[in-house]
Amino acid sequence: MKRLDCRLVALFCLLPSAAMAGGFEVGENGPRAMGRGGAYVAGVDEPSAIYYNPAALTRVRGPAVTLNLNLMRSNASFQRANHVITPDVDPESIIYREIAFREETNKQGWFPAPMLFASHNFGLEDWTFGVGVYGPPAIGKMSYDEMLTTAPTQDPDSYTNRRGGQSYMIVNSDLLLFFPSLAAAYRIDAANLSVGLTAQAAVLMVDYDIGVDGLSGPGSANLQSEERPQVYTPNTLEVAGATATGILGLLWEPNDSLSFGASFRPRFRVRANGEISVIYPAELAAQNPNIDDPGATLTTWLPDVLRVGGQYTHRDATGREIFDVEANVVYEGWHVNDGFRVELDGTLRVEGDSIAPQALGNLFLPRYYNDSVSVRLGGDISALRNENGNGPVFRVGGMYESSSSPNEYTNLDFLPFTRVVGTLGFSYHLGPVALDLAGGYVWSPERTVTNGKYELQTPLWVCNDPAPSGQAVVDQCNTPGINPSHAVNNGVYNVAYPMMSFGFTYGW
Repeated sequence: MKRLDCRLVALFCLLPSAAMAGGFEVGENGPRAMGRGGAYVAGVDEPSAIYYNPAALTRVRGPAVTLNLNLMRSNASFQRANHVITPDVDPESIIYREIAFREETNKQGWFPAPMLFASHNFGLEDWTFGVGVYGPPAIGKMSYDEMLTTAPTQDPDSYTNRRGGQSYMIVNSDLLLFFPSLAAAYRIDAANLSVGLTAQAAVLMVDYDIGVDGLSGPGSANLQSEERPQVYTPNTLEVAGATATGILGLLWEPNDSLSFGASFRPRFRVRANGEISVIYPAELAAQNPNIDDPGATLTTWLPDVLRVGGQYTHRDATGREIFDVEANVVYEGWHVNDGFRVELDGTLRVEGDSIAPQALGNLFLPRYYNDSVSVRLGGDISALRNENGNGPVFRVGGMYESSSSPNEYTNLDFLPFTRVVGTLGFSYHLGPVALDLAGGYVWSPERTVTNGKYELQTPLWVCNDPAPSGQAVVDQCNTPGINPSHAVNNGVYNVAYPMMSFGFTYGW
């Protein structure tokens, strides 16, 4: 076996994809917004306006508190395409030239996401203030089988139904993004206009497990491309960071029947600091590899988000609301995220290696996301509420969202395909208290990837060595088309998201 190459750092180049991929958000936060299909920028009338449109806080007079809990599940599956091993110079060295994989599914159950919002006008006629903490409507935990770590036999069955074909994209993820927030809104009565601002921190924590192929040594490069389980190398990225951002909101209510809202959150960069760790398989551990400083920094961007919408409210002769309907368009500028950047602080050292230690370099992981647009339509039916406001409210909504992920960069960590969403909701009001619930289903069409560009990382491949040993190896490495790195994201993807939300609101 040759020495470990400094490109061992490529072990980590797949990790950051989980941090902020396009499509991180699924559905919407809270039962009132969810039940309306996410159409809530002009109609929001409780403290979650801190998130949807801070200008609408002026509708909330006196003290008010909203506590919500989202529950979502990712019913994701991946049937990886068979991996065909290219015939070698010595075709007899490869007995079986095709590896088949079993279908893998996300094993993580329902993901809970609580959120809390509160507001008060403190007796001021034109001002309202708010505080809150919430996360995006997203699924922060995913879990899949890890690559089978025993060597395959010559039995053809060991090359079919192989476990963990997705391991080079994801094994486990535990992600947390949340926004501690302060907000203020001011109403200009003469113009029937309200303006609002939410100032917040975006706090990101990432714990992500993935694997790479730790092949090494001379010999057949093509044979090594078969992803030998005995050199499968798990590794983990753990980082955390925070940055400042905010949301600007506008609300115009020209009369009692019409309202128009807009909110904008500008793009922002997150830098998360932490460390990397590697579990070396036995075939590699014998060389006692060591990274003297595991420090790592992940840098990525979150997009501009623009929400615009209008609402019509139908009232009876007494002014009591009978129903409302709202239409929204939401734009997310994911083009700002062309990839992920990872800075590694350490130096790779190998026991007994005659080559001097080498500093680890920085990595750029291209993703090239597209902007996404969603169209949302929903509303409330309030006809059964009495003159005191007590009684039930029924909700219905739907959403269509375009995909933000190019086909060739599809990854199992997040699946931002085209989405069609249907939702229902219900509230019961009794005095200042309201109990809210909603449910919905997010469906995406099946996606088949045949031109994948998410490649297997082979940091220890003999041809990566800057000074390969022996003329035979040099000649082999100069042969075109033998690089064992190959796409590992080809296959068939399916995903759907059942979701529920429960809430409690107190307000006057």
